[in-house]
Amino acid sequence: MEKSQVEVFGNNHSEQLIELIKKENKKLDKPREPLHEDLLCYYTFSKLTPKIMKKQCLNVIYDNCKECEIRWINRSNHIVYVRKQTEKEKSDAVEQNRMYSIYRMFIDEKHNIESVLQQNFNADSNNVSLEEREKIREICRQKYFKIYNVPNRNIQLVFDF
Repeated sequence: MEKSQVEVFGNNHSEQLIELIKKENKKLDKPREPLHEDLLCYYTFSKLTPKIMKKQCLNVIYDNCKECEIRWINRSNHIVYVRKQTEKEKSDAVEQNRMYSIYRMFIDEKHNIESVLQQNFNADSNNVSLEEREKIREICRQKYFKIYNVPNRNIQLVFDF
């Protein structure tokens, strides 16, 4: 004879279990809270680790809820630039079921930093002004060379003989 899950916990715990299940169901039935006014968009570079993150990459991280904590982002990323999300980007957050949406662009032999920054520049064209996109691109370019200790090859050498 099979016992129900409530009987396995015993009579004294069954009422607590039923209350817990009711609370969880109420949470699921609640409509989603209105979006926070200041949802943010973070431009970051990943912190390299020997086991998990072995490749350099530019991350664009969008907040999807007001409970987001910057601690989580700082743990695995170098934050380069932060801006407020536009209304169109906020409307996308309503459909998400995660705290963050992360878009990664890996930097390797095939995709150098310039091509990754140009791809990000083009992707932001629908939501971000031209001046801010240029500012983001320049700041990311400068921080990339500093964070990953990569020599900047855009320097022109002049020799006077």
